[in-house]
Amino acid sequence: MKYALSEIRKTLIGLAGFAVAVIAAFLTIAADSIPNEWLPWMQVAVAVATTYGIYRLPNRPAPGQPSRPDVSETDAPVVTALSHLDDHPEDHIG
Repeated sequence: MKYALSEIRKTLIGLAGFAVAVIAAFLTIAADSIPNEWLPWMQVAVAVATTYGIYRLPNRPAPGQPSRPDVSETDAPVVTALSHLDDHPEDHIG
C-alpha cells in the first residue's frame, strides 16, 4: 500500500525524535561536546517534544483523495459517552 506524505506525518515525527535521541547519545559517548550529566535531560526533552509533536500533528488524506479510516485522521466530531450531559433533563421525562 502506498502512502502520501500527509498520511505518515506522525510516523516521520516519531522517527525524527528517535534519530535526535540516538545522535545525542552517540555524541555523548564519542565526543566531549555534550557533558554526560546533560544526556538524561536531553533525552527527556527529546521524548517530550516528540510525544507532543505526534499528539499535535494529525495525519491527513493526500490532497484530492478520500480519507482512509485505517490511516487518515478526520475532522469529524467525536461523540463521547458523556454527551448526554449537555441535554436538558426535561427532554428525557416521558
